[in-house]
Amino acid sequence: MPPLKVVLPEPHFVDPDVLGFVNKYPSYQLPQPRISTESNAFVSHYGLVSKYGWLNRHCMPNLFPPNDIAQFWALQKEVAFQEAVCRFGSSLKVKNLGPAHSYLLIHHKWFGYSFWMTCYMPRLLRAMDANLSPAPKLLVSNRWKNFEYVASSLSTCPLEWECLDLDEHAFVSRLILPHARKASSYHHPAEIQRVVQHFLSAFEIQPQSHTRKIWIHRSEKSRRALLNEDEVLATVQKAGFEPIVFEALTLKQQIELMQQTKVLAGLHGAGLTNLMFLPANSTVLECLPEEFAAYAHPFPFRALAHAVQVKYALTGMDQRQNQFKWVQPQNAKTFVRLQKVNAPRCFDLDKLTKALECCAS
Repeated sequence: MPPLKVVLPEPHFVDPDVLGFVNKYPSYQLPQPRISTESNAFVSHYGLVSKYGWLNRHCMPNLFPPNDIAQFWALQKEVAFQEAVCRFGSSLKVKNLGPAHSYLLIHHKWFGYSFWMTCYMPRLLRAMDANLSPAPKLLVSNRWKNFEYVASSLSTCPLEWECLDLDEHAFVSRLILPHARKASSYHHPAEIQRVVQHFLSAFEIQPQSHTRKIWIHRSEKSRRALLNEDEVLATVQKAGFEPIVFEALTLKQQIELMQQTKVLAGLHGAGLTNLMFLPANSTVLECLPEEFAAYAHPFPFRALAHAVQVKYALTGMDQRQNQFKWVQPQNAKTFVRLQKVNAPRCFDLDKLTKALECCAS
């Protein structure tokens, strides 16, 4: 089947300083979702998949060159070394999962709420919808299973689990591998909508009146901390927004809250993933550190909002005297970019006030 072309609409509101950069990414193409069966595969404890030392590029997002060719070869080197040691040595912990069962793998090296909801769950539901027979066991990392949203999600899926310890690798005779999306900023609309409907049905959440305005409060987070946190909270409350710490809510409570919400706003981060549970035609406002524009496709929440028919708005957050230019630097090192993106900063309150007022009107 031909690739799916996703055309993104203009943002509902956008800070004039960043409009030109946003318009550089009007669309993207996606291959049709697939599931492959791999025989005699090696699975690292990070969820990287290889066969005879060669990395399978479909096991996680952002592995397709030229997204980050340095990352691809770094992971290729890592998984080839691990497979060689497990195959010929004894210094790494490994288990053999023979032909008695087939195994389903969806996890990968990076783990977090956003990837779980927008990458893991679509792939898991794709496999379930395929009605594979016999039903495979789901490989789950011990590093995940104690997260509330992971346990809540898997409780809605009738699959047996097989756990890999934190430092454990595996040789799998028959591995079911739903292909990961090409890049973390690409979302297949039908698969995202499938995830939303799955949770609304599983948790028996009914349509509700959606009038609330919610600000994602990150005071407990050290990454991307705000130096003027008190002033920001005063500003959002003056605009009629309720600060909510999402980590204090269960997955079901977060989804119920989103069903009551008209406008969701917050800093770029995993909490904005909950926009996928907003009613259609609601609005999400993303406040983005300017340095994030250094990434190849820096607006994943814009694509996610489009997938669920939610209006997307964007504002930069840095004060004028501290702004970086919204350009893509040449030969920028990933760790340098991450340090800048996650650095503490002062939010420009005038920008924030204008954006909140435009989204709430």
